[in-house]
Amino acid sequence: MPRLATPLSDAQVKRAKAGAKLVKLFDGHGLYLEVQPSGAKFWRFRYRQANGKENTIAFGPYPEVSLADAGTSVRRLDAYFSTVLIPSSNASRLDGKVCARSNTPSVKLRWNGSS
Repeated sequence: MPRLATPLSDAQVKRAKAGAKLVKLFDGHGLYLEVQPSGAKFWRFRYRQANGKENTIAFGPYPEVSLADAGTSVRRLDAYFSTVLIPSSNASRLDGKVCARSNTPSVKLRWNGSS
């Protein structure tokens, strides 16, 4: 069973320090703050495509993108991805791709010859 992440607070995000290696502070539902050794902080969202491959979406740097804004974006993406339902009988025929278009990704599904 996966370990549940304790939601981050704004104070924790502000206090996050760079280390010798990349540091990831998880907020839950796939959202995490990536603190690079240089001190730069970026919001990332990790999810699985319908074909089982893992992908990551970058929301932007902190403090330009706040914790609240990143959380709102994750909820919108969760709602969007939950509307893309794929019957299990057709899953082997699926070619799922995620294409970044401005700040909101869209999922392109292609079924054997049709777009």
